[in-house]
Amino acid sequence: MARSQVDAPARRAILLFPLLVLAWRRWGIVPVLIVAVALDLAWRGSGALGGPAPLGSDLVVPARLDQFVAGMACAVAIRAGFTWSVRRGLVVFAIATLAALGTSTLDLGVFTGVAWAAAGSSPVLLLAGPLGRALGDTVLDRFGARSFSFYLLHQPVLLVGAPVVALLPGGTPVQLVVGGAIAFLVTVAAAELLYRGVELPSHHAGRRRSPVTVERPATPARVDARDDGRDDLPEPTPV
Repeated sequence: MARSQVDAPARRAILLFPLLVLAWRRWGIVPVLIVAVALDLAWRGSGALGGPAPLGSDLVVPARLDQFVAGMACAVAIRAGFTWSVRRGLVVFAIATLAALGTSTLDLGVFTGVAWAAAGSSPVLLLAGPLGRALGDTVLDRFGARSFSFYLLHQPVLLVGAPVVALLPGGTPVQLVVGGAIAFLVTVAAAELLYRGVELPSHHAGRRRSPVTVERPATPARVDARDDGRDDLPEPTPV
């Protein structure tokens, strides 16, 4: 399956992002998320009942929009001060991941999109709390800063390296392990170069061009989850 086919829903969802922001600002993130989930279930359910193509396909926006909106919901919740404690976050993440793996393994395609949306969102809320702050001074934090460069480069590295990896003796298991390790190290090195050569200079240029100053209030006020226009939000606290 072509990579462009897999990435197409994400690109189309990004094009819809301005409309999603308008809908969120008008009705709040919860109704937008509910509509996105309902659309996913209806789309996949219609395909499961034998509807005409492309109903049921997971390579179109209706089947993936809830995952995109779930990311928006995480951002709104975090800015409003909502995070999870480590114990609660780990429990939710484990349950969501098992549900996602179960729906995929048992071929329960109707619920696959929703399950993976939950599995992808739960660690975001987990890492926004105490666990994320504890990992802030580790190598994971530095890797996260370079994650966008890593994302941009991992597929080209895999495509270029695949013919070479295929020549390794030992069959598929060896090729997956050794080839995967080599691809990971090459991508990390290339991502470091891209981060230092492109991302950091662009960040510095943006700060010089549009400096942002934030003045924190003496007494943090209660903030509604729909109010995402403020920059003086209190530090997230675990619940």
